[in-house]
Order: sequence, then structure tokens, then C-alpha cells
Amino acid sequence: MAQSVFANNRLNELFSILPIECKNSINQANNTKCLCKIAGDSIPIKTSFNNEGQINHVGLDLFSLDNNLIFSPSVIGFIERSLLEDLLWNNTAYINKKNKEDRIQLFKNNKALGEIGFSKINGIIPIIKNEFAFSLKQEGLEYTAVLENMNGKITIIFPATNAVISGMDKKEYGEQVMASLKTIKNYANFIPKTPLKDQLKTYKDDIKVSVGNSYFKSITSTKYYKVTDVVIEPLFSREYPLESFCNIFLMPMEANKKIQLNITHKIYGDEKFDYKVNLNDFISFFGTDFEFYFGIEEKTDESMSGTLIIFNRKLNFVNLLYVNTNKNTLLGNNPIINAKLYTNIPSDNIKNLFADYDSSNTTKK
Repeated sequence: MAQSVFANNRLNELFSILPIECKNSINQANNTKCLCKIAGDSIPIKTSFNNEGQINHVGLDLFSLDNNLIFSPSVIGFIERSLLEDLLWNNTAYINKKNKEDRIQLFKNNKALGEIGFSKINGIIPIIKNEFAFSLKQEGLEYTAVLENMNGKITIIFPATNAVISGMDKKEYGEQVMASLKTIKNYANFIPKTPLKDQLKTYKDDIKVSVGNSYFKSITSTKYYKVTDVVIEPLFSREYPLESFCNIFLMPMEANKKIQLNITHKIYGDEKFDYKVNLNDFISFFGTDFEFYFGIEEKTDESMSGTLIIFNRKLNFVNLLYVNTNKNTLLGNNPIINAKLYTNIPSDNIKNLFADYDSSNTTKK
């Protein structure tokens, strides 16, 4: 039952320790906000629900929609959830133990929890119950968030990792991605920025190139465009199959709407699931929070294969898609691409993953 009600196990555990009257209030007509008696005070909390009706967030009611537009919603959600967990546990030794496991540091007025001046977690309540100034910065693999008003300052330092910020393990994240991809249809496009003519480099004929960044070796964000006097449009043509092959994985485009991805999704251990998704929906689904990098792995008269890196810089992880097709199929009436999807790979492990792939899959199947 928990799996059908909650988006992940961490939320299930958090919800289970809420006061009973708070749970009842949330369960009544899917209320999203309520006051709960926590750590000896009345605290505003909020929840949200995903499209499947599951609870996908429980946390303190700290930030407005405007904050979510300015800052990463996942990071904002983590701060709300993490501080609520601390208040519900209300045990300094246990909070410090859990935070150490997750590499989270919590301070009030530059004092760590348990030190003189911040002996108990309820010391943060006067700050969170009133309007506060908020700042968030990412330096390398670490975030620092500060909430400050006349009652004091809360500082939270935490790792920029998907597991900590989302509260999901690899299996849960993979299952969430799979559930979304299996059900999306005509997903709203994210709108890539069209380059200006003077930003493009000459390539061949009327084709120009937008030279991108490199993620790993020859896996780049380089894109190709057909340029005329009146229009700049993404390249997709039989005359340039390899360039077209790269383009379709780096941005949503009209040609993608006809292309079907046949995905084998490796989620956890040896668990594999097969499903189909429109390529334009796939690219648009990841487009808001991720950067795309693509590289050709193999090209022959019969086949083309490549690697798509889907990189989340804010959470420091990648999803990886190996793809294979041939020119006639890709540029035919019913284009199909076979793909293997691996989700939630820490970005610092990517070189090891490529080394394993190179040594154990020499035929690049």
C-alpha cells in the first residue's frame, strides 16, 4: 500500500512519524497544507501529489512558488523535507547521526546542533515561522543554504547528489523515470535556444555547426543547422545521416516526433524492463533539468550507434542511453531506434562505466 501512496520509501517513513491529527488533515480531500503540533510548537507543513496521486513531497511550508521558479525545486524540496525530519525526530544525537550519514551539516548562528547556543533542534522554529531572507549557492559538489531573519540564521551544507536531495535510491529513481516515460504522450517541448547566425561556424554547403562543450572524449553538445537567408533550423536529412543522428538526441525537433525509441531500461541489479517512447517526448521529459551530450560510437554502411549522456549538473548525476539504428530505418517512414537506458549514475563514476563498457562490450551491441 505504501508503494501506491508514496513516491518513495523515505516519504513513507517521514509521513509515518507525523502526528496523527496531521496525517488525518492531509488525508482529507488531499489537503496540501496544514498546521501540525511538532517539537512543542504549531508548525506549518505542506505536501504535494504527482500525476499518479502519490504523495511526492512532505516538508515544512517554507517556500513559495516564486522560490521554486528562482531555485531548483528539488533542492527547495530537500530543505523543507530535511528540516521537517529533524523536528519530528527531535533527538540531537539521532539527528547528528543521520546527518553525518548523509553528509549534511546544520548550524544555527554558526553553532552546530548540540553545541551551546543550539542545544536542541526546536531552536530553529523562531526563524522558520517568520519571513526570512534566503540564499543558496553551489560550489562544486556541495550546496550551502542560508535562512536568516532577526531571530537568527540557519545554515545547511549538503552534498549535491541525487540520493540525498531527492530522498530516492537508485531503484526508486529508475522506477519513477520508467513510470513517467511509459505514460507520457505529446509531452510539452522544452524550447532550446536557437543560435544566431554569427554564432555558427561553417561546416559544409548551407550547413553550419554550433560547436558545443565536451562531456567525455568525443561526447559533445555540438549541433548542426541548415541555414538560409530567412531561417535557421536543426539539420535532419538523408545527405547528412551522422550529423542528423547526433542532432535528434540533443534537442527536440519536428523529426523526433516520428521516431520511436525501443528502450531496455536497466533499473537495479539485473532488473530490466522493455517499453517504447516517442523520442521527442523522451528529450522533452529530461530537457528542463538536464544537459545533453552525444557521441557516435560506431558507423558502418549497415548501422549507427552512439551514446547519449543526460547530465544533471545541479544533482551531479547522469542518465545514460546507448542507441543503435541504421540509416534506412532512421530516415524511413517508420523510424525506430533501439536503446539501452541506465539511470542515476553518479557523474564521478562515469569514466569507470565507460571503461567497463569498452572492455566487456567490444561489439557495441
